[in-house]
Amino acid sequence: MDAARRPRVRLMFDELLPYRAALALRELQFRTSHVGHKGDRQPDRGSDDEKILRHAMRTKQVVVTSNHDMIMLCNELQQPVGWIDPRGRQYRADELAMLALGGIAEWERLLARPKGPFAFACSGRRSRFFPWTAPPDCPPNVSAA
Repeated sequence: MDAARRPRVRLMFDELLPYRAALALRELQFRTSHVGHKGDRQPDRGSDDEKILRHAMRTKQVVVTSNHDMIMLCNELQQPVGWIDPRGRQYRADELAMLALGGIAEWERLLARPKGPFAFACSGRRSRFFPWTAPPDCPPNVSAA
């Protein structure tokens, strides 16, 4: 993917996701970071969810998480969020990097689409969009197309 077509969305992976996935995407010149990244002045690991989300809001980043508490907080504060649904287990760094690499262009398209706050959910090869009218733990089974 050439630089002109590379997604410009700014993603911050929370500390429950493997930080090496964000670093791998960053090496490919995607705008990703992670909680605890000192060079980007991200919140420290162990920071509470509200501090992390407020930082993301201030720096115009979208939090990517598998943490239901963070998803609920994003809903409460009406902020977009990327929900990585590992379906009962955590992704390894290499799995998450490949999932994100395959989905990041679609995620940017989803982020550009709505007029109001929403979440995009990614599980396997499929990304879904849903507005903050549905509970984040029960997204509708709707294709992102």
